[in-house]
Formats: sequence, structure tokens, C-alpha cells
Amino acid sequence: MTSARINLDGGTAFRDRVAELEAENQRLNILISGLQGEELEHGRRTNSMREDRDQALVRVAELEASVKSVERNLHGRDLKIEVLERSLSNTSADIDKARAEGETRVRDLQSLLDDKEALLSSLKESLALKEGAETETHTHIIAKDAEISLLEARVKKAYAELEDERRELGSQVDALRHAGQVCLCSVAYLTTY
Repeated sequence: MTSARINLDGGTAFRDRVAELEAENQRLNILISGLQGEELEHGRRTNSMREDRDQALVRVAELEASVKSVERNLHGRDLKIEVLERSLSNTSADIDKARAEGETRVRDLQSLLDDKEALLSSLKESLALKEGAETETHTHIIAKDAEISLLEARVKKAYAELEDERRELGSQVDALRHAGQVCLCSVAYLTTY
């Protein structure tokens, strides 16, 4: 009887232990299933993150290429602006030089004209004095009249040359001013774009 009891007790304990182990096995299987599900989810997330990383790397490469292109364009535009600024500076200097030369030529011509007028006035006074004096001969008066006519013709010619010079200098200054405005417009256009 004792051995049967031990078997019963041992059998019960054994069954209990088997039940415990089956329950533990079932719990572990559930845990493994959950871990496998998590592992699959982590794998999906990892793959998604890798795809996002690859897309981000492609985008970074595209942006770097775009930045380099923009930098090249900006550098080219800066060079064009420098060239146009130099051209504008040279044009302005040319305008100033032409204006100064024109003003000098006008002053020289005006001085020459003033000298001619003074000479003409002096000759007229001299002629008037000589006409008033009865000691002068008629041929001398005719010669002086001819000289005065010649001088008057020279004065008219000098006036005409002066006017031609003024017109020419005015057109040169206008042309240079126009060239300067074109350069300024080009610089303004390039800095805008």
C-alpha cells in the first residue's frame, strides 16, 4: 500500500509538474510569438528607416549638387558684375575726360574768338581813326576794309568752327552718358537676377 500511495503521490506530482511545464511551455510559446512579432515589427521599422536614410542621402546629394550649381552661378554673376562695374568706372572716367577735354577746347576756342574780336575791334577803331584822319589815302582805306572783311570772315569761320565743336562735344558727351546708363542698367539687371 505504501508503494501504491507513493506512486499515486508521485504520479500526481509528476502530472502536476507536467502541467506546470506545459503551462510554462505555453507561456514561453506566447512570449516567443510576441517576441517574433516584435522582431518582425523591428525589421519592418529598420527597413523603413533604411529606406528613409537612403532617400535622405539621395536628397542630400541632390541638394549638395544644387548648392554647388548655385555657387557657380553666383560666382559667374559676381564676375560679370565686377566686369560691368569696371566698364562703368572706365566709361565714367572716359566721360569725365571727354568733358574736361571738351571744356578745355571750348575755352581755347572762346579765347581765340575773343582775341579775334579784340583784334577786329582794334582794327575797326584803327580804321575809324584812319578814316577820320585826312592824311590817309583812299587805297590804304580799301586795303584796311579788305583786311577787316578778311578778319570778319575769319571770325565767322571761327564762330562756325566753335559751334561745330560744341555740337560734336555735346554729341560725344551724350553718347558717353548713354553708354554709362546702359552699363548702369546692366549692373542693376544682374544684381536683381
